[in-house]
Amino acid sequence: MKTKGLVLVFLLILVGCAPSPRLNVFWQVSKEVSLKADPALKKALRLYWEARAQRDFKAAFALEAPFFQETVLFSKYQSILINLEKRPLERLEVRRLECTCPFFCRLVLFHKRGSRGIFLNDYWVRVEGRWYHVFRSPFFFPQFSFRR
Repeated sequence: MKTKGLVLVFLLILVGCAPSPRLNVFWQVSKEVSLKADPALKKALRLYWEARAQRDFKAAFALEAPFFQETVLFSKYQSILINLEKRPLERLEVRRLECTCPFFCRLVLFHKRGSRGIFLNDYWVRVEGRWYHVFRSPFFFPQFSFRR
C-alpha cells in the first residue's frame, strides 16, 4: 500500500515537471509577406505568445514595450492576464502584417482557445533594434489606448 502511494506521488511529480508543449504559430499571410517579415519580429512574436500560452508572465512582461514596463506594475499586468486567460492558448495564426514604417507593425492574429477563436490586432514596436509587444487595452490601460 505504501509503495502504491509513493508511485502515485512520483507520477504526479513527473507529470507536473513535464515541459509545456510549444505553441504552434502559423503564418497564414501570403508567402511574399511572410518572407519579407523581419526574422527578429517573427522570433519576438513567437517568444511573447509562447510565454503567454505557458503563463510565464515575467517573460511576457519583459517583451512588452519599454514605456509600458516603466509605467505598469508587474503585479497588475499579471493579475489582468490571469483573469483574461482562463483557457490555454492552442493556436495562433498571423493573418495579416502591416508595417507603416520600419519600427511599427500591426498584425492581425487569429487566436484559438478551446472551441473559441477570435481575431485581434497585435501591435509591435522596434526600439533600438529590438521588437516589443504593445499591450493595448482601453479598459485596463486607457492611458495606452491610441487610435490608428
